[in-house]
Amino acid sequence: MRVSTICRILCGAAVAVACCVPAAAQQPTTYYSGACVKVNAGGGADFASEVSGNILKLEESQLQAGKITGWLALRAVLPQGEHANCDYLFVSFFKELPPPPMSDEEFAAALHRAGLEMTPEEFWAPIMKDVSLVSTDVGEMPLMIGSSHKGGYLVDNSMNMPDVNECMNTEKKLWQPFAEARMKAGQQSGWGTYEILYPRGSSVKGSAGTVDMYSSWDQIFNEGFTKTWQEVHPDVKVGDAMAQFNKQCEIEMSE
Repeated sequence: MRVSTICRILCGAAVAVACCVPAAAQQPTTYYSGACVKVNAGGGADFASEVSGNILKLEESQLQAGKITGWLALRAVLPQGEHANCDYLFVSFFKELPPPPMSDEEFAAALHRAGLEMTPEEFWAPIMKDVSLVSTDVGEMPLMIGSSHKGGYLVDNSMNMPDVNECMNTEKKLWQPFAEARMKAGQQSGWGTYEILYPRGSSVKGSAGTVDMYSSWDQIFNEGFTKTWQEVHPDVKVGDAMAQFNKQCEIEMSE
């Protein structure tokens, strides 16, 4: 596999350990590229060291150079094990559609800019021995408020949407103001919707969804959910809203 191809899979398209999703109130569509990987048996500690070491240095440099607008590394908490889709999910954010993969020469220059005096092959060798690529995707986030933070949590709600536009309208009408109220009450740190642009087709499951961002573990488990809902939507019963929502935006999996 060419270094430039590997770079698109993991690094140039984004890995890092610190902070994260770009914050904004209402903003233009944010684009992203992601890579889902499984860690090979016995490779967890070495790979974690690479993520918080050379990969982090490279991505910090990419951010400072304006190549990306944000990045994050997500480690699976629930579920874990063989049936988890990903052990790690790496995401980079862009103002526009992600650029084509860097050439070997461009990647070498990026390493130099990051202060990593090594060849691309030397950079990738300790990384690729520990992980296997599951999938990559490119998508957009039409709605995003708030932000995620180092040490925080993110819940990915992948959905089956018979009509994406209808579902997204429901998200904007019902769930965005609810998320904004929860953020104001300190019950979560961010929220957004996403649509996968590639790959696409009937065989792609969970081609759209939402993400809920939390600062702590306890916030995930519906802290103040009913009270906040009643304050935001006093004329809409949460049970009725969920029944309608499930017709338009059925959640396939939250993880």
